[in-house]
Amino acid sequence: MQDTRDNGRRRLRWLIVAAVAVPVLAGTAVAGATTMRGSGGSADPVSLFTRADTGRATVDPDDRPVEVGVRFTTRDDGYIQAVKFLPVPGDAAVHPVSVWAAGELLATASSTGAGAGWQSVSLPKPLRVKAGTEYVASYHTNRYMTTQRFFDRATTNGPLKAPAKRNGVFRYDTGDAAHMPDQSWNASNYWVDVVFSTRPSGSVTQPPPPPTTSSPVASAKPTASSSTGTPKPTTSVTPPTTFPNASNTGVVPADAKLTPTRGTTVTTAGAVLENLDISGTVRISAPGVTIRNCKIHGDEPFGVQVLTGSVRITDTEIFGFGEAAIAFDNWEADRVNIHSMGADGVKTGSNTTLKNSYLHGFTPKAGAHADGVQLQNGATNVTISHNTIFGPSTAMFMAPDLGPSGAGPVVIDGNLLRGGNYTLQIVDGDNGKHHQKGYAVTNNRFERGAQYGPVTTNEPSSSFTAWTGNVWHDTGAPINR
Repeated sequence: MQDTRDNGRRRLRWLIVAAVAVPVLAGTAVAGATTMRGSGGSADPVSLFTRADTGRATVDPDDRPVEVGVRFTTRDDGYIQAVKFLPVPGDAAVHPVSVWAAGELLATASSTGAGAGWQSVSLPKPLRVKAGTEYVASYHTNRYMTTQRFFDRATTNGPLKAPAKRNGVFRYDTGDAAHMPDQSWNASNYWVDVVFSTRPSGSVTQPPPPPTTSSPVASAKPTASSSTGTPKPTTSVTPPTTFPNASNTGVVPADAKLTPTRGTTVTTAGAVLENLDISGTVRISAPGVTIRNCKIHGDEPFGVQVLTGSVRITDTEIFGFGEAAIAFDNWEADRVNIHSMGADGVKTGSNTTLKNSYLHGFTPKAGAHADGVQLQNGATNVTISHNTIFGPSTAMFMAPDLGPSGAGPVVIDGNLLRGGNYTLQIVDGDNGKHHQKGYAVTNNRFERGAQYGPVTTNEPSSSFTAWTGNVWHDTGAPINR
C-alpha cells in the first residue's frame, strides 16, 4: 500500500540526502554490483568489504541517535572476532558495536574513539556463529556514512554474504534499552562489517542454545482430519508469560527437523499442515485448516492467504513475503514469528485473531506503508491481544480505506507496540467515507521512538467502547488518544 498520509517526510529526507550528500572517500565505484571474491577457498580472517567498495560512500545529514548495521550470513561455522565500521571524517567519538541474531544481543564492545577510516573493534571474546544463520552487526552513532542502492545486489566475500535488497539496517533510539536495527531504506549500505575467522583466538562466547524439547514427527504433506472444527495442537505449549519474542514464538523447538515442500492451495476441510518447511504461499480454500509448527517463506505477495474457509496458525515462522504474512478474513494466529516482510505483517479482516505473536524486523520495499497490523476494510470480530509489534511505518494502521464501514468489535489489548511515524493510527477510510466502530483499546504499552507520537486518531469518541490502561512502557505514564 502506497504511503499517502504520513510517510512523506521520511521519503523527503532521503531525497534531500541524495541531493546534498558529499563524497568523502576516493576509490572505484562498485556500489550496486554483485561483489564476489574468493568464492573458492577463503582467507582467514575475512571481511565483507574492501577499501575500494567505499568509493561512493557519503555523509548522511541525519543527526539523530541511531543504530546502523548490516545483515549477513556465513557459509561456514566460525567466529566473529571484531566489528568494523566506517565513521564520518573527523568523528573521534566512542561508539558501541554489537552483534545480534533474531532480535537478541549476542556480543558488544566499544571503539577507542581514535583514528580515521575503517575502525575495527575487537569483541571481548570471539563469538561463535553457525553457517546459514542470519546475524546483524551494528554500531551506535549520531552521524554515519551511507551509499544508497548498494544492496540492490548481494555482496559475497569468501564465506561471508550480505544479502540483497532488504539490507543496510537501522533503528532510531527509543529512549530505553538498545534494540537490534531492523528497518531498511533504499538498499542503503551504512558501512558496517565484521572480521570472521574459522579459527578462534582465545576463549569463545557461545550464543544461547535453543530450547530443548522433543522433536515433532515430520509430516510430508497436508493430511485430512476427522474433525470439521479447528484441530488442537498435538503438543502442549504454555502461553508466554512475558511479551512475545524470538524465544517463545515460531517453531518448537527452534531447530526442529522440518520437511521441505512447496506452497499449496488447501481444499480439504480440516486439513493439517504440520512440521513443514514451506517455500511459497499457502492458499486456504477450505474450513477448519490448521498450520502447525511450520516455516513459511518466499517472495510472493502473501504467506498465508485465506480465499475461502478458515485457518488456525500456531508455533509458526513466516518471513520474506512482499505484502503480508497473513491476509484477509477468518484466521487465527498464535505464537507466530513474523519478520523480514516487504510491507505489512498481517492484513486483518473479519473474524481474525492475532495473539502471543512477534512481528518485527521488517524490510520494507520502496514506497511501502509497512505496518505491523493493517486494517483496510470495515470488519467485525477482530482481536489483537498480547503481541509484540514493531512496525516501520506504524505498529497498527487501522483505516477502512477500501470500505465498507465496520461495526466491530475490534479489541486491541495488552500489546507491546513500537515504531513508525505514529505507533498506533486509528483513522477514517477514504477521507471520511468509511468508518470502523467498536474499538476497545486497553492495557497496551508503547515504547518510544515514533517520529510524531504514540497515537493519532480522527475517529469520534463514539467509535470507541474503551480506552484504558494504555501507558508508556518505560515510565507507566498514561497515554490518551
